[in-house]
Amino acid sequence: MAPDDRDSSEPLGFREKEMSASPPPGPPPMPAGPPIPELAGGYIVSFGIAFLVYGVTVAQAYTYLHSCDRDPRWMKWLAGIVFFLETIQSGFLFRELYFYTVLTIGNPQNLIRIDWSVPVVLISDSFIGFAVEIFYIHRVWAFSKNLVLTIGTVLLLLGWKAGLLYVCAGTIRFPLWTAFGEGSVTKRVIIFTLACVVAMDGTIATSMVYYLSRNRSSIKRTRDIVVWLIAYTVNTGVILVTMSTCALITYLAQPTSLLFHGFIIIVFKLYASSLFGALNTKHMLRSKMNQAVVIGTNEYSGSTALSTFRARPVHIEITQEMSKDTNATLQNDSLHSKHGQQSSMPALDDSKVGV
Repeated sequence: MAPDDRDSSEPLGFREKEMSASPPPGPPPMPAGPPIPELAGGYIVSFGIAFLVYGVTVAQAYTYLHSCDRDPRWMKWLAGIVFFLETIQSGFLFRELYFYTVLTIGNPQNLIRIDWSVPVVLISDSFIGFAVEIFYIHRVWAFSKNLVLTIGTVLLLLGWKAGLLYVCAGTIRFPLWTAFGEGSVTKRVIIFTLACVVAMDGTIATSMVYYLSRNRSSIKRTRDIVVWLIAYTVNTGVILVTMSTCALITYLAQPTSLLFHGFIIIVFKLYASSLFGALNTKHMLRSKMNQAVVIGTNEYSGSTALSTFRARPVHIEITQEMSKDTNATLQNDSLHSKHGQQSSMPALDDSKVGV
């Protein structure tokens, strides 16, 4: 049978059905909204920075583990809990990154969906940030003894905590980022929360620098340590305030973009890293302070030398057997010949040193 005869013998309805058959469906179209680079480009890049900061935190935690013998038990528990939460949060960050990259291939509408890992990451971030900020507020109180300043910083912390919990509830309630950001109340809460973070970090860094500068010692070695502390506080505070400000500015400038959420992730990673950096700095300062203690009343004058660190005087008797070093021996001889009495050497109060 010829091809034309075979085709003409087929039922008319079959031929019409074959001609009207549509091609197989392709991938679903991208929902209306901002383009992919604007929506999630910077957000995905921020994951790489966050994991880099986590690697630094792991190295700092390892260093702290080998030097925390003299720290109080509550400080060890704080460091352990923060590192545990930071590790758990990094695992959920991997899940979030996997959803918005791998599972989005061929399924672009996933970009506007709120995955279940997003609220989990925010909740873990809230606990990490709360623990670290309490640590810093305790330092502010230890150096300043200013009740108004401490209460004001605590109020900023509570406002930030309440706003973050509201945002977490919104990510659970709404399935899409577009629906999450439509409400005016949600926008105001996000702006309020980010503003509290900026004000809180700025207040802590500024107050620490002010009280450290005001309580400088007249002894060169102690003064150098205080200057080093001020520099560390300024650098840490500038980084945290800068990243928090970037999160606030990007949300105000591009509320439809997820870049502000990427900055928030980096900020909380920096919180954990700064905590272990402060703890390791305390141990380094303890070593420097021990080296700075020179036996001799001409260089040390009671507790004035370490007044910045709330030193406790500990009296020891100077004998010829204290050191075999030549300079120390000469100082001992001079001390006995001029005074013939005991001198006081301040001891470092570990609970009050840090940033």
